[in-house]
Amino acid sequence: MSLPPSPRPAGDNTVFSPRPAGVRGVAPLAAVLLILVGFGLLFTQSEPVGAVEGTVTFARNSQPFAYSRVSLLSESDSRSWRTKTDRQGHFSFRHIPVGTYRAVD
Repeated sequence: MSLPPSPRPAGDNTVFSPRPAGVRGVAPLAAVLLILVGFGLLFTQSEPVGAVEGTVTFARNSQPFAYSRVSLLSESDSRSWRTKTDRQGHFSFRHIPVGTYRAVD
């Protein structure tokens, strides 16, 4: 004795198509790779960094030197960074490797 097929609601035109065999394992594999990359980034050794900031003023009257170019030169190697002061003469270098530097204009 065979059972009759289960009735589908009227108007249900749902078509079921099987997923290709290769697609089934992609999501779990991607999740595993993301986790591994995340742990790799978490435990990588990076160079310690700091910040250098200050104000450039005129020597004769101590007024701020607005929009002046400031360069930061590493004394241990040939690296350098450049920025400009703001309207009040302030400058800032962020994420600079820890070391000894010379600031020049």
